[in-house]
Amino acid sequence: MPFGNVQKGLVCFNWSRPDNKDPYRLEIMDEKGTLVHSQSVKDTSLCLDLAGIRLEAEKPYTWRVKVDGAKTMMSNDLVFGIGSEKDREEAIAYASMSSNSGNSELMALAKAVALENYEWFYDAQKIYEDLQKRNPSNLVKMMHSAFWMRYGHKKLAEKAIR
Repeated sequence: MPFGNVQKGLVCFNWSRPDNKDPYRLEIMDEKGTLVHSQSVKDTSLCLDLAGIRLEAEKPYTWRVKVDGAKTMMSNDLVFGIGSEKDREEAIAYASMSSNSGNSELMALAKAVALENYEWFYDAQKIYEDLQKRNPSNLVKMMHSAFWMRYGHKKLAEKAIR
């Protein structure tokens, strides 16, 4: 995470830990491949205020993680962009129209699915994660697991279903 549309502001980049003890370097590139941000970190996550990096809305950016000291250890590139607030509001409005059940869990799931449909994957994941922290139903576990499976993250899908 993240990939797809994100909001300008604080976004947490997360990756898995390879078999090493060296620090990581998060790199963000613009659509031409020019490095726009680079930062070293010892953990497998880094929260950045994207407003401070001055990324332009509705333009694609790529991020990856390299292992300092091991040139061949590098993550796959993931593409994200600062989505428009209008598109995000449209996704949330769509969820509101589709779920008027009065059940807060179902309404949250409908919102997550709508956000995912509009490629707001980071925000959708946050909803699934928040629902998982509560007393999650089997439906929440399955929906969260299915989210990860759709994007090829089998280990995260297995963790979500437990």
